[in-house]
Amino acid sequence: MLAALRKSLNHIVTKIFLGLLILTFILWGSGDIFRSSKEDIAFKVGNVEYTKSEWEKFYCVQFDRLGDEYKQVYGINNKELQDLFLKQLINSALLKEEVNRLGISIGDDAVKYEIINNMPGLMRNGKFDKDLLTNFLKRMNISEAFFIEKIREELAQKILVEVVLSGNLLNNTLLEQITQALYSKIEIEVYQPNIYYFDVKSDPTDDELQSVLEANKELFTVPEKRSVTFFKFNLEDAAKVDEKISQEELEDFYKERSYLFILPEKRKFLKIVFADEKQAKLSYNKLASGEDFANLAKALKQDAGLNSQAVSKDGFSEDVANIIFSLKQNEISNPIITPFGWCIFKVIDIVPEFVQHIEVVKKEIERQITEQRCYDRYLKKIQDIGRDITQNISIETIAASYGLKLQNANITFDTAEHDEKNILQNKVFLNTAFSIQEGVTSGVISSLPDSESFVVRINQIVPSYVVVFDQIKDKLAAIWKEGIQKKMAVSIINNVRDKVVRDEKFVEPGIKITKKFLSISSNKEFSIENLIEIFNTPVNQVTRIFDADHDEQFFVKILSVQKPSKAEIKKAAKQEAVKLNNLQDIILNDYFLHLQKAHKVKLYDVALPNF
Repeated sequence: MLAALRKSLNHIVTKIFLGLLILTFILWGSGDIFRSSKEDIAFKVGNVEYTKSEWEKFYCVQFDRLGDEYKQVYGINNKELQDLFLKQLINSALLKEEVNRLGISIGDDAVKYEIINNMPGLMRNGKFDKDLLTNFLKRMNISEAFFIEKIREELAQKILVEVVLSGNLLNNTLLEQITQALYSKIEIEVYQPNIYYFDVKSDPTDDELQSVLEANKELFTVPEKRSVTFFKFNLEDAAKVDEKISQEELEDFYKERSYLFILPEKRKFLKIVFADEKQAKLSYNKLASGEDFANLAKALKQDAGLNSQAVSKDGFSEDVANIIFSLKQNEISNPIITPFGWCIFKVIDIVPEFVQHIEVVKKEIERQITEQRCYDRYLKKIQDIGRDITQNISIETIAASYGLKLQNANITFDTAEHDEKNILQNKVFLNTAFSIQEGVTSGVISSLPDSESFVVRINQIVPSYVVVFDQIKDKLAAIWKEGIQKKMAVSIINNVRDKVVRDEKFVEPGIKITKKFLSISSNKEFSIENLIEIFNTPVNQVTRIFDADHDEQFFVKILSVQKPSKAEIKKAAKQEAVKLNNLQDIILNDYFLHLQKAHKVKLYDVALPNF
């Protein structure tokens, strides 16, 4: 189910405009979405700052708009949902910035058309009703001018997206041309010298070797080494203490955090959605006269919308929740206007609020108390060790007094690979060890994985140095020789290419010739730039000389071209069509990446609280 949710939400994030974002600021219950007081900044787009409270409001509204099945399964604190909704909000802010930069404006007629066609809650008897708008704006505490301006902004962003996606990406002729290009094969000969075949008879001078050393000094530099002593400890060490929990502690915890053990009231309900108030009232009269709710929904060609699980108030906006949770079982609500139209609800089951008895949650309380005690001990140890360090107590004495194991190691900063789990390859540990002087002990550093902390002392620093010249003359000579061989290869391959161009025979054992078939769809050997030139070179012609890895070179002669048959193109085109169906999403995603660079998106604190 998460895969389906990810797919659908990514589609929403990419397309942005399944419904007007005007609905978003209405659902927030505030007209001035981005005018709250300066709080901690969550992120910044261009010069516009968005606060944590704005981000939290947006997230809660988007969560409310999810289907009940997603809410029940994943819950409001799902990390993947948070990432997707944050991407949606940032993309919307980027579009707003780009619209302003381009100066896109929307006329009054376009705004009227949008209201009439996309806001059925403001229609009565098929016509726009000014009174409904006035009441709606009063209830939401927003001005008409602000309401209209937000619609203009939304439509301008919509136009921008439609322009980006305006191309017909699946034109049949274009698809066949792409497929033919991808699956056509060419027969080629690749000419490449073997540099190690060429013999270098002279020996390098010391001056030449010194030049090689200057150009390759990093190969012969021994990195700085540090001898360190350290100890580490973590949260698990603090958890080893076995302390009994008294009944009084259990009861105090239960009283202080009673809200944790209350299962809120939940309800199952049916709903029908109507396009206008008149239809909703006519249907309500029928229901009030005894007509069956499900049968009426079926007659209106609607699903009555029974939620499979009872849900709490948290899954709804405040207005809707107040209506549903004020009804008695089997009672029907009056028609209520929502941003999605007029709705009637019927509650069919009520699960009352339930307070779990202390004995039922005793184990959970004990677990939480134990975890808190453990964490308190861990923090106290960090504070105590930090105090000892400031009093210049030796690392050996500190380790002994806390029963911690001292370790010694020789380390270099540039390890082959970093491993956050291995302290000697951990970036935080290495950065700490290489930022303090010889004889100095660090403070307590608590940035390792799994709540682990460490203290390190630098015993000795051995500076980096270049190996003595006489000790590496043989290695320098090998590098010098390879350089001469490459120069010889360049001269020879140019000569060979001239002969191939003139279709002359030649004998050159140092040149390797490989014949092969090549297609774009199966290429794993050539760069895109080289591949384009190869496929643009006519039959019996020769490409320029390309640079390969390790300063080697090669060129290609085109021998023949084999195009796929119509049947093969048709078959392959189906495979390519599947890929191209997602191309619009890819294009728009790339466009947003471009906008992020153009308008400088910067994240500060986007962590959400546990709602």
